[in-house]
Amino acid sequence: MDFLKPEKIKDASGRRPSDPDYDCRSLYVPKDFLLDQTPGHKQWWDLKAKHFDCVLFFKVGKFYELYHMDAVTGVKELNLTFMRGSYAHCGFPEIAYGRFSAQLVDKGYKVVRVEQTETPDMMDKRVKKLLKPTKFDRVVKREICQLTTKGTRVYTVADGEAREAQSAYLLAIMEKEIDRTKSSYGVCFVDTSIGVFHIGQFDDDRHSSRLRTLIATFPPVQVLDAITLKNLSVVDNGHGGSVGTLLHRIDNCSSPFGKRLLRHWMCSPSTNVRTIEARQKAVNILRENTTLLSELGTVLAKVPDLERLFARIYAQSSKGLQDSHPDNRAIMFEEKIYSKRKIMEFIAVLDGFASLQRAALLMQELFSLPVFTGCKACDSSEILVQCSHFPTSEPAGSFPDLEKHLHFFKNAFDRDEAEKEGRIIPSAGVDPEYDESIENMKRLDKEMKTYLAKQCQYFQCKVVYVGKDKNRYQLEIPESKANKVTDEYVLVGQRKGFKKYSTPETKSFLERQMAAEDQKLNILADLRKRIFTRFIEKYENWYSAIECMSTLDVLMSLAMYSLSIDGDTCIPVFRDVSSVEQPFVNLVNGKFPCVTNDQSFIPNDTKLGENGQANLLLLTGPNMGGKSTLMRQLGLLVIMAQMGCIIPAESLELTPVDRIFTRIGAQDDILSGESTFYVELCETASILNNASIHSLVLVDELGRGTSTYDGTAIAAAVLNELSRMKCRTIFSTHYHTLVGGIRDNDRVVLGHMSCMVETEDEEGEGKEETVTFLYRLAEGACPKSYGFNAARLAGIPSHIIRTGSAKARHGKNVALCCGNIFTSAFSNFNILIS
Repeated sequence: MDFLKPEKIKDASGRRPSDPDYDCRSLYVPKDFLLDQTPGHKQWWDLKAKHFDCVLFFKVGKFYELYHMDAVTGVKELNLTFMRGSYAHCGFPEIAYGRFSAQLVDKGYKVVRVEQTETPDMMDKRVKKLLKPTKFDRVVKREICQLTTKGTRVYTVADGEAREAQSAYLLAIMEKEIDRTKSSYGVCFVDTSIGVFHIGQFDDDRHSSRLRTLIATFPPVQVLDAITLKNLSVVDNGHGGSVGTLLHRIDNCSSPFGKRLLRHWMCSPSTNVRTIEARQKAVNILRENTTLLSELGTVLAKVPDLERLFARIYAQSSKGLQDSHPDNRAIMFEEKIYSKRKIMEFIAVLDGFASLQRAALLMQELFSLPVFTGCKACDSSEILVQCSHFPTSEPAGSFPDLEKHLHFFKNAFDRDEAEKEGRIIPSAGVDPEYDESIENMKRLDKEMKTYLAKQCQYFQCKVVYVGKDKNRYQLEIPESKANKVTDEYVLVGQRKGFKKYSTPETKSFLERQMAAEDQKLNILADLRKRIFTRFIEKYENWYSAIECMSTLDVLMSLAMYSLSIDGDTCIPVFRDVSSVEQPFVNLVNGKFPCVTNDQSFIPNDTKLGENGQANLLLLTGPNMGGKSTLMRQLGLLVIMAQMGCIIPAESLELTPVDRIFTRIGAQDDILSGESTFYVELCETASILNNASIHSLVLVDELGRGTSTYDGTAIAAAVLNELSRMKCRTIFSTHYHTLVGGIRDNDRVVLGHMSCMVETEDEEGEGKEETVTFLYRLAEGACPKSYGFNAARLAGIPSHIIRTGSAKARHGKNVALCCGNIFTSAFSNFNILIS
């Protein structure tokens, strides 16, 4: 097609791709081309012209068809098969929509679902009303009913179940520049699968540090920015997965909504000591009651994703889609299957909430034990009481008593009939309109029986109603008694020995009965929506139950993690900032939390700011000696502590951390045109501009992306500034000249990752050093970084290592000759910085 060729393609406004205003979402389709199309294909081109960036699933009968470029996508990405014909097209049955749309969306495509919203009979009636119908009028109407992307999934009954528990947010941003160094942002992001919105406004620096985090900042929470989440491998391992991350290690949640809340807690740990301690008490109680923990896990594991199903039921209620939405007009050929799915999901939701009620009752049984009496339950774990006790209980909690509501819906309709037929027949007293229609039909039936009894009495014989459909309620009278009929009896048929008559009364019965049946069918057709609406009316109760149980699920996950730790565990102790001289952290025998039962892992102590001591640790040590691991370990353990988790350590005492900053690892940003060194400096600038005295800062090998002298100077300047800010900091480096420049700074303490070095001769010349890493933090500075040992381990040829070692010794001798001059200059530099 000529208009689709790269040199001819245009958007709907006639603009070429070279035009800065070109709209890639639309397509120019010539009018004369459209006039040559069949009515159905013209519909497709009209829609494609407005949604050129989407793949159209175009309903034709019981199938979704893909045409032209969409067909190529279907064959390439979905393994569909081209059909015979002069143009590319392929398709699949209606029932397979969920599977194929999910595959395309997961690969980054936008999928548009186009439905027939008119039957052929409806089309004929419409065409008859037109004065001069054209061939393009003689086609059933089709409308777009759904546009799905990764950020707009709503998981309708046609879409099927979500495969991932975690949220996928749709983000909207509005930026207003304040000056050259600052902008103001308005943001809104929504999880469409559960209908939860986050909205906010904030000022940001030129690097958009806060915007890049995409984390709802509802204080009081500790803020983990995007860089920290990445550098510490909190929720993502850098390869698109979670294996090896803190989330992967701690996540023992049984429910999808629990998993989402755990991730939120992990990305936004609390800074409220009362909240943290309440969580700690709850986790400790749960880990001491392993039988209960197992029972609760079994109950919650059977619960479906109630948040997402709840949102789906809402959409199917009268409060969901507007009457004008095209999906309400869509002709679905598998409607019975979809209807059955909707009812099965509703039943699953009811069973799920019944399981939540059962979990709450299990927790209440725990607090009924003698060890928990009166206010002791509240003192032991206020948060567990809130999650499991009814508002009317003693002590009172926040979990709503769902028994009455569940009982109503359990008895509202026949479940077996609903599962079998895909429709809801309400029990008496559930739906007033339906009850009234049934009563009307009963009254009519009684009236018809009374009339028939009078006819039997009049003819002195047995008279019965006969006939079907529109011929119902004819009076069948023996031929021998037919001589008693009057003018009001109209003969409508006969068989041997009998004659059939209609009367004004029987005609009235038929009209009224058909009207009553139509009324009943109309009520039943809308009944599922009305039942769902009644369910949604109790929104606060259902959602409160989900919130309570998601919190309990997260606490259970933390308890199960604590039970899996091999070795020392402790409950972190938090001190109020007002009761200490300065913010501090004192970690004793801490272990890296993502390690699973590794007996060979060496625990370490980390002390910063305790009793007015140095708040900054200048960390040196050999390459691969464990410096980065020590820093990540402290960062992750602080996050866990402020989540309320029991951690792998002998002890941890600290004041709350308001924000964790990291400058770990080295990578450039090719797409942004930013070098490794520039990326390092941007991250460092964010730390210096935003860190407070209550922050934790982890800086790893700053300045290595430029010359040694420039890197040393920048590292020294940042080091001095961080010590002046008094935030808790670990600053690792291979610039050993920094050590001499901070000896008079009482806010900085020296430490190194220890190792054992062996050489085969006393001078060490011409011989390779054997370095054994001890992975233990020790006081003082490390004499050098033993880079040639790392080179040997990496497989660098021996002759190259020997040559490099000789050059290093020569450089060291030169440096020693100039040492006094450099040390003097460096000291002056530090004075200048101060």
